[in-house]
Formats: sequence, structure tokens, C-alpha cells
Amino acid sequence: MAKSNLRLVPPDPELRTVTLRRRSNRNMGRDREHLTELEVDRLMKAARGNRHGQRDATMILIGFRHGLRVSELCDLQWASIAFETGSMHVRRAKGGEAATHPILGDELRALRELKRQSASPFVFASERGGPFTPSGFAKLLARAGEEAGMGFKVHPHMLRHACGYALANKGIDTRTLQRPTSAIARSTRPRAMPRWRPVGSRTFGGGGSRSVARLLVSRSHSGATSDTLLPDRPTRAATVPQPRRPDQKSLQAEATTCRALGP
Repeated sequence: MAKSNLRLVPPDPELRTVTLRRRSNRNMGRDREHLTELEVDRLMKAARGNRHGQRDATMILIGFRHGLRVSELCDLQWASIAFETGSMHVRRAKGGEAATHPILGDELRALRELKRQSASPFVFASERGGPFTPSGFAKLLARAGEEAGMGFKVHPHMLRHACGYALANKGIDTRTLQRPTSAIARSTRPRAMPRWRPVGSRTFGGGGSRSVARLLVSRSHSGATSDTLLPDRPTRAATVPQPRRPDQKSLQAEATTCRALGP
């Protein structure tokens, strides 16, 4: 028996599962994707009025000073912070290099106050003791922007952009901002060691047996021995094994063979 409450309808031409294109900054009411230092201070002042004001304001401060992504900020743990040395180990997301950042005085005071109030292994924890979620921090920052009278919607990645603009205004070059550990990586990189080998040897490459014969003939007039070693192009000692030095008899036998073969 046919059901009378069903009828054929045309398919919906709009694909609602497809993500819509991001609106431009002008359509969202902002002309830039970063914050100034004064605007960050206004956000922190507005966040201190929340129920967990110390946590919220410190979260904004650490995210701005160290240019952290929202996932890196939420995953930060107390084990990564050394109060004795005033440093913080940052594990970067998206394949970034981990680094150790110095902590300034106002950050240390805010973190110590937060440490006395927290019993969670995470620096920025929720009321249940778990890590603060990125979506929760985005909502927190949007509410703080409204209370501070920003006039546009604030999102967490603007703190990372604000850190880059603040460092650039202080004279830090772009390469250092992109990779702050590049100087350390260059200084700790192992130096290349020179490799020594006979020139033109069939065993170690070069010009072959004829080059050995020409080498013996040219050095017989100058009084140099045939197995004199010359420096080769520098290579890494860790990756290139050291060759075995041939004896005098093998080189003389190789030269005799070349004379017999002729030019």
C-alpha cells in the first residue's frame, strides 16, 4: 500500500556540506589581522574581570609574548616551565622546531600566581582539570574583544601576528622571526674535515692509471716521491670513510703497466 504522506521533491542545488569561502577582513569589520600592544593590554584588562581572570589574562599574555599558536598555548604544561632559570620550552606544531624561550618578570609573576591556584599538569586548565580547548579560548578572546570595545572580532591567531609585528618594530630581522634557532643550529653544526688521498689514483678515483704515470714522471724531476698526498675537496668525516693509503710498490707497478700500454 502506497504511503500518502510521501512525495517526490527536486534535489537541493546548494551543497551544504561544502565549506564556504572565508569572508574578507573588510566584510568582517576589520582591516588587519594583527593587534597592537595597546590593544593586547586592553584585552588583558577586560579578561581580568572574568571568573578566572588570572588564568585568562595570563593566557593572552603568554600567547602574545611568545607568538604561540592556540594549540601550542593550550598544550603548555608546567613541566615545560623552569622558574629557577626563567625559561620555557615550547613544542611547536605543524613540524616546527622546538625552542627554549626566556620568560620576563611580569610573565614569571603571573605564572607563579597561576601555579598556586592550579592543581593540573596543564598551565591553562579548565574547571575539570583538563587542558583548555582552542575553541574555548577563541570564544574567551571574542568576548574580551567586545568588552574592550575593539570594534571587530578578535581571534587567537591575531596574538601570534601581534608578536611578529611587535618584534619587527623593535628591529628584529625577518629571518630571525621565521627561524629564531638558526644561529644556534649553525654554531652547533659539525665542521667538515679535509680528506686526503693520492691524486689520480685508480683506487681512489681521478684520472686513472695514465694520470698516475704522468704524476710519477713529473715528480721524478722535482725529487718528490710518487705517493705524496695532496688535500682533496673538504667532505664530512662522519659520512665519508677514510681511505687506505697505498704503498710504494703498488704505485710503481701501476706506472709500469701504463708505460707498457703506451699513450
